Amino acid sequence: MKTPQDYDGGYYAIKGFAFQIDKAIISVLNDEIPVNQPVHIENIQDVNYSDTVIQVKYKETQDFALSKLKAPIIQLIEDFIKNPTRNYIIYCFFKDKADEINHYTLNQSELTHLLTPASGKSKPTIALNDRISEITKSCFNSSQFINNFRIQFARDYDTQFSQAINLIKRYFSTTDDDISEIYYSTIAETIKRQVMKSIPSDRSVTRELLLKLINNGKNKIFSAALLEKKGEEAYFSIIKKRMAPLEKTNSNAIIIGNTIKNTPSEVARTIIDINQRWLRNANISIVPLTFILSKDEILATKKALLERTIIYNDGFEDVFFNEAIFNDTPLVYGKPVGRRISDTAAKFSFSIKILTIECFKKNLPYIKIDNLYIINNSEIDIPEDKFIRQDIHNLPLPQLIKLF
Repeated sequence: MKTPQDYDGGYYAIKGFAFQIDKAIISVLNDEIPVNQPVHIENIQDVNYSDTVIQVKYKETQDFALSKLKAPIIQLIEDFIKNPTRNYIIYCFFKDKADEINHYTLNQSELTHLLTPASGKSKPTIALNDRISEITKSCFNSSQFINNFRIQFARDYDTQFSQAINLIKRYFSTTDDDISEIYYSTIAETIKRQVMKSIPSDRSVTRELLLKLINNGKNKIFSAALLEKKGEEAYFSIIKKRMAPLEKTNSNAIIIGNTIKNTPSEVARTIIDINQRWLRNANISIVPLTFILSKDEILATKKALLERTIIYNDGFEDVFFNEAIFNDTPLVYGKPVGRRISDTAAKFSFSIKILTIECFKKNLPYIKIDNLYIINNSEIDIPEDKFIRQDIHNLPLPQLIKLF
């Protein structure tokens, strides 16, 4: 019989991954782990550190049965055969165990039953039976595995999230819910980036890294996790209130990712709308915004700007990129008021800077930027300490325009 998870696998897979991320946060912020001890995510198993290996399972719609954990237990036994001194934990949520915070340990009879080959001719069943056969041939120390292994029942998704938030509040000395959830968002996104690294041994974080990331105050990440918890209106309000202030005398760059746009013309309209808001009632000391786009969009955007007689500076990247020209400030003419010229900007030699992301990354050391706003793009790889950096995910187009 199919479960709700069979019919909506994507939803439960995403929620299961979020559950795993929250467990990783709780593990990293565990006082029992040294501050510089790497906590690995999806390396040997889902979470592991020092001599402990953890498999994380989230079964929101299911009741507990030992047979439902057969495959992950087999995985842990395979690792135990190579590393018999490690401790092994399956950290799991089942709906009938939601109110139980306890440990379940195997007995010899249960382990023997789990290591009995299953009937059936499906490819997954045959593959699992082959692995069981290899385990049996190894003559592993089953008593020692039982001593080293336990099942730990977890609270539900929301309770675990609250536990992670409370740890963050304690570690970063804040009682403000918005700030603690921004910290959570930043930490969760950092862990996700580590998980995406191609070399498994690099998929780790330390408490030392997270403390440094939050305490230096330079980078904030407003992620989908925060949007899901707060709702769209509250999410935008938090971003507006908490992101680094946009000073018009600073060099601000905006990278626009591909989740808010459908066509290059929409990108162009977005940029023009943002730029008009930026220049409204501007002082002559204003610094133009820099927009960074993919090659696919930049030509259409440049065309749209020129159709509206908006002069841009791209450092002549199509010919040969000149960083001195790109970094230059525009000539700004003040608005005439009677016989004098006021400080209100009326005309610019150029009013916007625009660059491909490839050129931006290649010339990163030479481009003058104070603040970088990365909108709906989690794949951009830029050194964390180069700018004050704000990552904003899942922001609808009308809300994005209001930010600037």
